[in-house]
Amino acid sequence: MKKISMGALFLSVLVHLSAAPAEIKDINDRYEVRIVKSDDLISSNSYWEIRDKKDHTIVYNEKMLPGYQKGDEFAYQHYLDIDGKTFMISSWSGGAHCCYEGRFFEIGDNGSLVFKMAIDGGNCHIKFKNNVIHTCDDTFAYAFGAYAASPLPAIIYENYTFAYEKMKGQDVDPIEKTLQDALNDDMYISSDRVSKKTKRIESFSNNLYYHIVKYIYTGKIDMAVELFNRYNEQIKSKFQKENRLFSLEDNRYIFEKIMKHLKKSSYYGNIKKLNEGNKHYDWFNR
Repeated sequence: MKKISMGALFLSVLVHLSAAPAEIKDINDRYEVRIVKSDDLISSNSYWEIRDKKDHTIVYNEKMLPGYQKGDEFAYQHYLDIDGKTFMISSWSGGAHCCYEGRFFEIGDNGSLVFKMAIDGGNCHIKFKNNVIHTCDDTFAYAFGAYAASPLPAIIYENYTFAYEKMKGQDVDPIEKTLQDALNDDMYISSDRVSKKTKRIESFSNNLYYHIVKYIYTGKIDMAVELFNRYNEQIKSKFQKENRLFSLEDNRYIFEKIMKHLKKSSYYGNIKKLNEGNKHYDWFNR
C-alpha cells in the first residue's frame, strides 16, 4: 500500500474543506452543469463539469480560472443558442479587465455531447448567437499606452471557423475622417514628446494607432499604410511651418512597431491571410 505523507494528507483535507457546495444549472432535459467554487482564492480549486442526468456520468470537466468567489453569480454563466442544440459555457475570473473564457458544445441527433472549440478571450468578452462568435484580440492591450487607449480589434467566428468575409465586412471610417482624428490628437505636440536622441515622436496619436490596427484587422492594410503616410506628411509640414528647433525624421518606425507587435497575436496567421492581395501585403513578410 502506498504511504501518504502528513503534508499530502493535510493538503488533501485543505482542498476538500476549501470547496464550496456545488451549484447545479440545467442546460436542457438531459445535461446539467455542476459548478464548485473554492472559498480560498489562493488555492484556486474551483471547477465545473457537465453531467449527463440520465446516467450521472461526467462528459466534460475543467478547472476554473483563478479568482472565482463563492456566491458570485456573475463569474459563471452559460448560453444556449437559438436552435437549442449549440451552447457556450462562459466564465470570468473576476478581474477588472480579465479574464474571459468560452467553451462551445453541440448536442448531436442522438443526444450525445460534442466539444467544438475553446476561446481564451483574455481581456475580451465572448458573445455567441446563431453559431456566430464575437470576441476581440487583446494583443495590443497596454502595448503602447493605457488600457483605455488600446485598440481591441474584433474577432469573428462562424460555425467555429474564422469568418474572413465577416471580418472584411466590418464598417470602418474613411481615411479623411481617421486622418483628421489622428491630427487632432497631435495638434499640440510639444518637444517633450520628441526624443532628443532620435528626433522622433516617441508617443504618437492614439487615434492613429487605433485606426491603423482596425484597418489591418478588416483586411485593409493598404488603407492603413495610406493613412500613416498622409499623417506623417501632415505632421512634418506642421513642424516645418512652426519652425521647430528639432527636426522630424521619417516616422516609418511607428508602422514597423505596430506590425512587429502584431506578430505576437494568436490570430496573426488569420490576419495575414485576411490581407492577401493587398498592394502592401509585403509588410507581413518583413
